Amino acid sequence: MYYYLANFLLFCIGGSLFEETLKHTFLPRLKSGILKGPFVPIYGIGILIILLVGKWIYEKMDANKKTRYLVIFITVSFLLTFLEWSGGMLIELFFHKVMWNYEEIPLHIGHYIAVPISLCWGLGACIFLRWIKPWTDRCIKKIPKQLVYVVFFLFLLDIVYTFVLA
Repeated sequence: MYYYLANFLLFCIGGSLFEETLKHTFLPRLKSGILKGPFVPIYGIGILIILLVGKWIYEKMDANKKTRYLVIFITVSFLLTFLEWSGGMLIELFFHKVMWNYEEIPLHIGHYIAVPISLCWGLGACIFLRWIKPWTDRCIKKIPKQLVYVVFFLFLLDIVYTFVLA
């Protein structure tokens, strides 16, 4: 459980840094996350999907590496596209905000999903599982468990502050 919680938090914060970098360098109109603090939960949820799909396929599928990665690519592309679409729809429904808009990207479907972005999710998942995950796993092993729990508590406080107090 600690492993998944640490990955979730690492990528919530990493996603926030990624979006802030994009915002200040390439996309000044980007609105980064709905929470007040440095967390973008959709990235944390996305990484959990990637980790769980990758683990399940490696445990259940008796095939060579290329076939496994192809299945991971297709599965994660669909799941993360659904996550992005449903997240965008829920944010718009509850907060009356459009946080991202892909209408300028070719092959977009509405403003929350686009085929090229979906393919990037699948490719990114394969790159993550093949080359980045071993590095993040080593990093997570070095992070004290207490620190992960403190950051999770701060994440929960951010949720309370954003949705209850603000």
